[in-house]
Amino acid sequence: GTGGGAAPPMERACLLRHVGTARQGLEDHEGAVEAFHAAQQVLEAQGAAESEEGAMLLSVFGATLLARGALGAARGALLHAFELRKRSDTMATPEGARLLMHMAFLRSSRGDLHAAFETYLEACRQHVAAARGVPRAAELLQRVAFAKESTGDISGACDACEEHRQVLSQACQIETQDGAQLLVALGVLNKELGRHEKALSCWEEARGVLESLGTSNTVEAADLLKNIAVTRQRLGYDAALEAFAHARRVRECTATFRTPEGAALLAATGLARHEGGDVAGALAEYAEARAILESSCALETVAGAALLANMGNAQVAAGDLGAATATYEEAMAIGLRGDGSCAAEVLMLQLNAGKAYRAFGNAERALALLADAQAQSESFPAALRAPLVTELFTEIGLARHQLGDVGGALKAYDEARRVCESAGDMETPRGAVLLSSTAVALLDSGDLVGARRALVTVIGRHKRLGTLRSQEGFRLLVQLGLVRRDLGDLKGAVEAYESARREGNALGLLKNASGANLIARIGVLKHLLGEYSGALKEYSRARKIHEASGDLDSPDGARLLVNVGLARRAQGDVKGMVAAYEDARSISRRSGALKTAAGVGMLRVLAAGKQALADEEGVLEVLEEARRMLEEQGSIGTQDGAQLLAGIGRTLCVLGRAVEALAVLEEAKMVLLRAKAMETTIGGDVQMHIGVAKTARGDHPGAVRAFAAAHRTRSRVGALDTPEGAALLYWLGSAQLRVGDHHGGLRSLGKARRLHEAQATLQTPEGALLLKRMGDALLAAGDRDSSWACYRAAALAAEAEPAPEPAPGGALPAQLPAVPGGPGMESYAEALQGIAAEALVRGEVEAAVETWTRARRHAPAAPATADATRLM
Repeated sequence: GTGGGAAPPMERACLLRHVGTARQGLEDHEGAVEAFHAAQQVLEAQGAAESEEGAMLLSVFGATLLARGALGAARGALLHAFELRKRSDTMATPEGARLLMHMAFLRSSRGDLHAAFETYLEACRQHVAAARGVPRAAELLQRVAFAKESTGDISGACDACEEHRQVLSQACQIETQDGAQLLVALGVLNKELGRHEKALSCWEEARGVLESLGTSNTVEAADLLKNIAVTRQRLGYDAALEAFAHARRVRECTATFRTPEGAALLAATGLARHEGGDVAGALAEYAEARAILESSCALETVAGAALLANMGNAQVAAGDLGAATATYEEAMAIGLRGDGSCAAEVLMLQLNAGKAYRAFGNAERALALLADAQAQSESFPAALRAPLVTELFTEIGLARHQLGDVGGALKAYDEARRVCESAGDMETPRGAVLLSSTAVALLDSGDLVGARRALVTVIGRHKRLGTLRSQEGFRLLVQLGLVRRDLGDLKGAVEAYESARREGNALGLLKNASGANLIARIGVLKHLLGEYSGALKEYSRARKIHEASGDLDSPDGARLLVNVGLARRAQGDVKGMVAAYEDARSISRRSGALKTAAGVGMLRVLAAGKQALADEEGVLEVLEEARRMLEEQGSIGTQDGAQLLAGIGRTLCVLGRAVEALAVLEEAKMVLLRAKAMETTIGGDVQMHIGVAKTARGDHPGAVRAFAAAHRTRSRVGALDTPEGAALLYWLGSAQLRVGDHHGGLRSLGKARRLHEAQATLQTPEGALLLKRMGDALLAAGDRDSSWACYRAAALAAEAEPAPEPAPGGALPAQLPAVPGGPGMESYAEALQGIAAEALVRGEVEAAVETWTRARRHAPAAPATADATRLM
């Protein structure tokens, strides 16, 4: 009392309610119930049990019964209070909101969490401030979040946690251990919803709370740091490894590092290092994790299989395919011994192992694994199956292709395409890989048109996906250029290569040998298109790249210089061609490539260039080196060897070394006889050169026999109507004249003339020599008129001296062998002098003077004939 007297009944009831509430706060539930019963008796005695005070009493009485676990009695009291407030329309008050909160906890305790959450929301709507002022609201929200997560309503659980967070923040309780736990849980839920930025934000805030509380060196903190690190890595943040290292230090401090959880941390760190390009670092982390799991007898678990799978992936990236396949096999064995709960993981292991085995060269094992994985995939849900089956069939196709079964590969690609198209996945990187693989198989099957179609399609898709500017896009453009080139579409090939050059430049891929080779290919195409200057510019760019990267001294560098030589020869620049080939020769000699068939072929072309420059000593030196290369290869006893020996013999003849020439040429003849190849063009050439050598030695009958044999051989093989055939007939006719067979000699020279006329080569130095020889023979036979006509024709041919343009990429102009002391004239001036002398005999003085003047113009130092001296 306040004045010594008894309190009025209503005040006494209110006082007893407060006493009960105070005892409840002291957890004196029995005392609280006793006080509430006394208050209820007072109200009933006054007939006020259903008043506002009665409602308030029932509310706190129900809350006390709820705390004692008397859920049935609590439900009766709270529902009665709820009915009273509904009738008196007093729900929209702090007391009404508090009543709803009690009812929410009652429903929560009875397991009806969804109804509890709805009741809580109603309390918020009735009186937000009152509801949030209730300390147990946070606890309720925590329960609701757990319930929604358990039933799969992750979004609803996340919303409840956010509400929980707001309650704690308004109560200034977020920077507590409970607050940190809430933030961790909220981060996990956001991660499951794919909200990685929000998840990281929650975890970073939780980390700050733990550090402010001084509890950052706990197992829970280590797990939190791991989550932070993994998410940072996923989002591409640089600080992921720092968080991993911090988590490791915490686990080491709490003596929980050498546990399965510590191994999981190392596995996550390894994955982060691998994705960041540090494969060696990843393998070190995986190895340490494996050691921990082995010591904990926990390697043969789902986590152990996952660790081994990632380790295998890193070993593939490191190029250690043997170790990778062994690791994959171990992981698959663990997965297959399990209860089937990780079937998807085992299937992915088989896929990755198949890829590794294929790359390792064991396509049979790869195919077996992939086929098994494909069979298992039949039980997968359609949404998961489509992308997986596409990749599986693509890999099956690659393995079959590697085994030489191109048809089987194309069938697998067709199946992959059917699945991919039905799932609408063709416009994805996966679809692009499929089309690219299909193009390669079509190319190997000889279907160039189909390969071109596939390449154009996949390049178009890369453009639409924005992935053309990549190493794969660069490779596809180069491949398209090759296919178009092989189809004869040279301009289209140049276009594809130019696109590859643009993408390669942007990616920095043209600063090595591969880039130089691409540019060299553009040069080759321009050469084939007749753009020789453009080709040389491309070759110059390619050479600069080779020089900058230090790999000009390589087979690729030598090949580039050979192309330079071919382009210069096509321009008529024989000196430039020889210089380029000399450089290529030096490189090939150092790299050992000169000892190959291609190296010997290059030496032959170089020798032809030196011959065109009349550098016969140089020709001999080059051919002798080629001879040594063939002898080292054991190929000198072949037709190619015989042809080379014939060239050496010819050159020795030109240099006046007829005895040596005959020895080499006889060796070439023996090679052809052993190979039963004398009846060939090469056999004819050898016989002709033997004739030339015998002519130089003065053995004219032997020369006639050799030339006649060469003539028969060329006639039988259909190789007489050629420039070489005309040269042979010239030599045969000259030799026949020397042995006194004027009729046979003139007949042979006449055939040679007709060949020159048919080939439009009479107005050449070779034609002039032929006509001069015919004039000599006719003059000796007494046919002065015919002789005069031949001399005049020879003079005109000598005066013209045309220099035929070499065909693009064709052979160098054939050179007529000339032997000192043999038939022929010292110079064109000799023919003119003979004609001048003949004109004097005929009495044609003016013609003689004119012809002599022309002779002096060609050879000012030429000795004058007696008739000419008299004329002067």
